[in-house]
Amino acid sequence: MQEDIIQFASKHSILILVWLLLFVFVIINFIKIVFSQVNRITHDEVIRLINKKNSVVIDIRSNDEYCKGHIIGALNFPAEDFKKNNFSMLKKYKLRHVILVCVNDHHSQKLAAFLNTSGFTKVSVLKGGLNSWNNQHLPLVRNK
Repeated sequence: MQEDIIQFASKHSILILVWLLLFVFVIINFIKIVFSQVNRITHDEVIRLINKKNSVVIDIRSNDEYCKGHIIGALNFPAEDFKKNNFSMLKKYKLRHVILVCVNDHHSQKLAAFLNTSGFTKVSVLKGGLNSWNNQHLPLVRNK
């Protein structure tokens, strides 16, 4: 049995290397999620926070994407504005619960971590982004 494994590994070293890299990648992502200070919340929690806690939803997609459909009451603040360090408009929401939304939650997680370090007290991310919202057939507002 052990000889078969060694023989397989020697013949398929690239396959073994790729498998190990994927395994390490999965473990690193899992560790990032577990130890992240960013709170990922479901669409049900977003709705509850909007209705009960006067939370503010910030859609970080481009203006064109935002106009095609966004969560009711969401503010559009494209990710590019964060990159320019121009988020003074958001400072008035520092003490409110801020929920960041993007297409699939990858970009919003990075920006949520940035807002946490910038003094925002409560920052969350819609888990799965607008893809998750759409999959649940929740309403979107479309601008013309």
